[in-house]
Amino acid sequence: MDLLYWSEDPLSIKGVQYRTVTDLVEEPVSLEFFKQHARIDFDTDDNLVSAYIKAARQELEQWSQLSFGVKTIGLRARELPDDYKLMFGPVNEITVPTTGYTLFGDLLSPGGENVEIEYTTTGLINEAVKIAICRYAAGLYIYRENIIESQNTYRQLTDEAKMMLEPYKNITWP
Repeated sequence: MDLLYWSEDPLSIKGVQYRTVTDLVEEPVSLEFFKQHARIDFDTDDNLVSAYIKAARQELEQWSQLSFGVKTIGLRARELPDDYKLMFGPVNEITVPTTGYTLFGDLLSPGGENVEIEYTTTGLINEAVKIAICRYAAGLYIYRENIIESQNTYRQLTDEAKMMLEPYKNITWP
């Protein structure tokens, strides 16, 4: 995700860029758990369902700015303030560089210009997160689209998975 801030002076453009260096080794929701949730009792769509579980997890991580497992995240910024709250926490440790920065929870210090770090996350995973992932993946699997047609009327589906994660959402800007 790129976050850019600018003023009327084009030379004062500041940017923050995040990237996933290494993703989760194992999804927090197993195929078997999801199939039980969605009441699927056949194996024909297992590959498709697994892709939906991963896509749902990734979408909800982006939306909530949280990590749902152990992964490595890279951050590159033109300028960061002191005590900048890192996205995709909970943060475990800074791995690159090994010195020069400290963490207080998910807060990075010091800030500065041309900051480039990598850090690992511990991952937030509980039953609410698992069910939210299942709900989102079930919506992808069942409807295949986020809009349904009913008597020549289109309507957007309510996104209850994101509503479930609202209390956990990690906001890094005002």
